[in-house]
Amino acid sequence: MGKMSVVTFMPYFPDREIDEHFGDFHLWNWFHAKAKYIKDSALLAYLDQYFSIYKQPDGKQEDRIAIVETVGSDILTGAPTDSTLLGRFAGSAMLAHLAMLPVDANDSLFISTPDNFIAFHQPFDTNVPGGGALQFGSYFRTTWAASDIDILHFVTPQYVPDPKPGLRDDKLLNGLAKACSTATNPVLTRLFRSLDWVRLAFNNAPEHPYPARIVAMTTAFEILLDLPETEKARRFSEELNKLLPANKLPKTVRMIGKKKNKPVSDNEVGWWCREFYDLRSRVVHGDNLVTADCLTKGIDKVKIAFYLFLECIRGIFVNVGITTELERAEEFWLHQKWLDIFGFPASAFF
Repeated sequence: MGKMSVVTFMPYFPDREIDEHFGDFHLWNWFHAKAKYIKDSALLAYLDQYFSIYKQPDGKQEDRIAIVETVGSDILTGAPTDSTLLGRFAGSAMLAHLAMLPVDANDSLFISTPDNFIAFHQPFDTNVPGGGALQFGSYFRTTWAASDIDILHFVTPQYVPDPKPGLRDDKLLNGLAKACSTATNPVLTRLFRSLDWVRLAFNNAPEHPYPARIVAMTTAFEILLDLPETEKARRFSEELNKLLPANKLPKTVRMIGKKKNKPVSDNEVGWWCREFYDLRSRVVHGDNLVTADCLTKGIDKVKIAFYLFLECIRGIFVNVGITTELERAEEFWLHQKWLDIFGFPASAFF
């Protein structure tokens, strides 16, 4: 067996039975389907040895390792692959699973976090047996090396959930997979850049402060909606409302500005966007937040922002031709979490 280029994988992907195509991408669990796709015994043994270093906290084999491939898979052919493209798809898988996030904080069964979708793009040379070196960290890089790879153990962090099998929105994932392959469109390029900040907003690592989630989620919107340098709260409202389905949401007038002497008209979603962006400004200027600042009708504001973020993506899909207005309408009525939170009647839309 000679050289192969790289293999891209997610070691904690929640669905142990996954073996599916999404657009130009193929996602499959190593332990469930390796015999189906890896016919070369030397390659199979080599990768089995490598993946054996991933251990669960109880010392058992981490069996959630999922291979991420494009059509013309590098793991089968040795063909070069685009790590950026595969990274976009890994982010898409994250978003499609986060889309199932429940309103009730106690209803967490089968729910994944971004930590389940960490992806590695690992080069291999099967002519170099035995030892190996692994790098960890995202800013300060640490390297662990051993002359015998069997000595290395990479233990799954205990904050990475095991939702068995994990719930996801396959229609959203298929749409995102299509967007991955057409991401020369600047709108879609911004979409995939924004997912890095969604990841930070819902990262499950200990000591990740809630105010940082607010900043990360508003930054995701700034990138997705291409907000300008000035009047960001107003433009946040305007650009988000443009991506909502046709509606008859009533508007109210409020006095804003430092002296509260400037009358402005907006709908309830728009006012919520302005308040959420103001919350972000308070965080970055060092204000202390209390619990009430972070809730709308008892619901986490970051979670509400995320539901609206998904609605923006569905609107973008229509604008760029990934889905039709009719398909968007059908999806709209299946995802009413934010409508229920705001208390909007069905008659307000379409």
